[in-house]
Amino acid sequence: MNTADSDATQEFTTAQVAAMLDLPLSRLRFWVRSGLVRPVREVNHTYLFSIDGVERLRYVAERRRAGAPIEQVRRELAAWSWNRPQPHPWPGPVDQPPAGEQVTGGAQPDGVETGRTRTPRFVVLANQKGGVGKTTSAINLGAALAELGHRTLIIDWDPQANASQALGLTHRELEQGPSVFDCVAGEREREREGERERLGLPVELPQVIRPTALRGLELAPANIQLSGLELELAHRLGREFTLRTICRRTALPYEVVIIDTPPTLGLITVNALVAGEVVVIPVQAEYLSLEGVRQLVHTITIVRDRLNPDLRIGAVLITMYDASTTPDPLAASIRRRIESVFGGRVLTEVIPRSPQVVAAQMQGVPLALFDPAGAATLAYRRIAEKLAKQLGLEVKGHAASAPREAPTR
Repeated sequence: MNTADSDATQEFTTAQVAAMLDLPLSRLRFWVRSGLVRPVREVNHTYLFSIDGVERLRYVAERRRAGAPIEQVRRELAAWSWNRPQPHPWPGPVDQPPAGEQVTGGAQPDGVETGRTRTPRFVVLANQKGGVGKTTSAINLGAALAELGHRTLIIDWDPQANASQALGLTHRELEQGPSVFDCVAGEREREREGERERLGLPVELPQVIRPTALRGLELAPANIQLSGLELELAHRLGREFTLRTICRRTALPYEVVIIDTPPTLGLITVNALVAGEVVVIPVQAEYLSLEGVRQLVHTITIVRDRLNPDLRIGAVLITMYDASTTPDPLAASIRRRIESVFGGRVLTEVIPRSPQVVAAQMQGVPLALFDPAGAATLAYRRIAEKLAKQLGLEVKGHAASAPREAPTR
């Protein structure tokens, strides 16, 4: 049995979980009998939990420490596809809550998502081949969605931090400011009593988010530290769920969260796929691009089968299409091959090759501000409308872009 299979089948007793999470046994038993989590089985009056169960309990503990009522935590957990609780999972009456627990009543603390708050839709831009316009598409789809009136967050989940730089952050700001890696490091310190306060780590995602030049579009930046993520997570329990936990720990005031991934299929990309719902795959009409997509689809299938059953491929986007000269018969042939694999998920809209893309990135702004009437900008707007419909968002029509003060490069 390989390590991954061993991790997936490992079980932990109530006492082991209580020690890991620094919780009293009575509280864990209460959460189980309240239906917040289901153990794998019960042996001699001892619950045994899977890795997913432990991560679920970790989430409950963190939300309770943040002041969220039990019923609010229950609603948040119900949105999670993995390890979904069943009603009344255990026979007999529910235990009375131990000290410090209350099932109902009480006002909602500030920042806790209510039933009226819409959960963001998570979109992952992924392709293991570099140079296919993945980051460009993440930025400009996000900008187009923001123009539609849907507040959008871009999470730069790539150690190269290209999205962060293309949205106006300098190397110095990336090196010295907080980034999504601080949230990952904070997950480790969160497990040690008092470490969070002592180190002052910005462990919550909202603490690292910054505005961009376009109103309604915000950024959670990356930096080179993220390249150490795989080493950081190598021996961590539930390591594939790290980004998902970070994104769902606190209520995010966005309708769409776009995750830009690196051109690899390692643990960083797997984390993004576990956190996501819809995958958009940018490809060029080139033979090697198609070969890389086959491997990505295989990875998506594995993640959906084992870790995130809600994950699906939403669209395949052909980028950097050169239609300015005589149509390239090879490109047309490769497009037909892409369509034979993905069918109707291949968008009829293509992103034309445009020198304005690089110019906009050098200015640290999306195309919507730099070249609002350009062919590439208009193509991203049309694609954003289709994506919004697919995500179940209201399509209001594009408003004029509202810039903030442009960042200084």
